[in-house]
Amino acid sequence: MGCWFQQIVVLNIEDRRKDHWQMFSHHIITCLLVVGSYRYYLTHIGHVILIMMDVVDIFLSFAKMLKYCGFQTLCDLMFVVFMVVWIILRHFAYNYIFYFTWSQSRDIMKGRCDQVGPDAKMCYTDGAIDFFLVLLGGLQVLTLVWMYLILKVAYKVISGASADDVRSDSEDTVTEDEFEAGSDEFETGSDEFKLNDKIDVKQYENEKLENEDEIFEKETMS
Repeated sequence: MGCWFQQIVVLNIEDRRKDHWQMFSHHIITCLLVVGSYRYYLTHIGHVILIMMDVVDIFLSFAKMLKYCGFQTLCDLMFVVFMVVWIILRHFAYNYIFYFTWSQSRDIMKGRCDQVGPDAKMCYTDGAIDFFLVLLGGLQVLTLVWMYLILKVAYKVISGASADDVRSDSEDTVTEDEFEAGSDEFETGSDEFKLNDKIDVKQYENEKLENEDEIFEKETMS
């Protein structure tokens, strides 16, 4: 839980990616699902979903490490592995669990209420089940959005380009050419500033000499 709450905070501190709101929604949904699974003692299905989600991230991180190390070909191959694992776990396996929850949960729970404390009961009502189903469905919608981004990267790899994280480019990010142009402009401005400084110093020296000449003439005349 602490990890996901920390991610919500960090997400709003770091530079925003193109999928900022998708990530923000994902973390909110995940926190609600984790809290709900502990609250209703549904930790078995909660752990299964967390494992399926987290295993995929290992391959993505490994692919990024290979890219940073300069092994572009291995990075592209690992990205293919990541994409296959993503589809199997986050779409086929996840949707099977989602379908099973939707079709069987009411028959299994039957609206029963369990005694969880001296004066507390836990009731598995239709409202509680619908709450979990909405969150699980929302999580799948976000996963489909990211699947679209993954397919865009896959198309680039097939076309001969390298696998890059298309989320990393923020709309406010300065391009390399713009950065170089800005640097040139900054250097030009610095030169002009230095030149103006020299001109001002020279003018100051000339004015000082003129004042000294005037003082000398006045003293001579007197």
